[in-house]
Amino acid sequence: MLKLLSYGISGRLLEWITSFLTGREQLVEVNHHLSTSKSITSGVIQGSVLGPTLITVFINDIVSLIKYGKPYLFADDLKVVYDFNYNDMNVANKIQEDLNSLCNWSEKWQLTFNPAKSGITCFGHRKPSMCLYVYGNLVSNTNTVTDLGVTYSDLTFTEHANKVVSDCKRLTGFVLCNFYTQEARLAIYKVCIRPKLEYCVHVYSSFKSADRKNVESVQRFLTKRPLGYDHQIEYLDRYIRLDLEPLWLRRVKCNLFPLFKVIRKHCNSSITLSNPKSYRPRNHNYFLKANIHKLTTTANFFTIKYYKLWNQLPSETRSCERPDSFKRSLEKHINMPTLARLRDVKCW
Repeated sequence: MLKLLSYGISGRLLEWITSFLTGREQLVEVNHHLSTSKSITSGVIQGSVLGPTLITVFINDIVSLIKYGKPYLFADDLKVVYDFNYNDMNVANKIQEDLNSLCNWSEKWQLTFNPAKSGITCFGHRKPSMCLYVYGNLVSNTNTVTDLGVTYSDLTFTEHANKVVSDCKRLTGFVLCNFYTQEARLAIYKVCIRPKLEYCVHVYSSFKSADRKNVESVQRFLTKRPLGYDHQIEYLDRYIRLDLEPLWLRRVKCNLFPLFKVIRKHCNSSITLSNPKSYRPRNHNYFLKANIHKLTTTANFFTIKYYKLWNQLPSETRSCERPDSFKRSLEKHINMPTLARLRDVKCW
């Protein structure tokens, strides 16, 4: 209730929320027998509409405690990113100061962290050795980080690609053993397997070439003998006969559309668009200038790879005002004759 008051919620609305949260009891039913009831003294009502909003209000001020890093908060998952020089001797002390502030906050509001699920990951050529503590427990050093089902290590997604491909191949084997018609296998692939391959598709822009080919191998395999086509038929010919698209081509379309929405300001985004007036080529309508890069990893960044792809689109496509017209124009110009040109940007 104190958090709600701090956000200016008072009067009858505050009374209503207080009534909604207090005076509740819970019990368990097993084989038509009820346990004795227990009072619920903390937390929000699980499954309620107000639950996510109230928990967000409760933890939202935690980001203000971070002095030296940049916090990222999603639901009850908190990550703090620090940018520092390897020779900075006070880095560990600064991070520990932030951790102490977080621990004090959690004890004050009775919402403790789980030290076993806490970890520290360093990115860079030289990784310093740091000993950090949460509630007196040493924070473990980890090589991989998982965010909402996406796993990455050293700013690469090879481990994520391997995991996704392994899961999809296992699911493909199940489909082949239990379904025998081409129509059934293809329908299940589109509904159950392909969405797994395309989960968080924007991350795939940073995949290495080997990782992208690894992901594509699932559809390559399925379009061979399991769907009734001889393995000697070219991959693109198989997908045309099956009314499919290569996964890399689907990713191109899926990634260009949100870029269009950012350019046209149809959505909020942290992507920074660079289009200086001094940089006006002949075909300049919404022409984006990608930052200069030296590393291969940087070349795969979304804001570099898809800026180049965007600039290769026809002027009438880049000039579209509405999302539906952009989609139609994109479907018109990204097709078989343009595949070779798109391959030059190494997006497959």
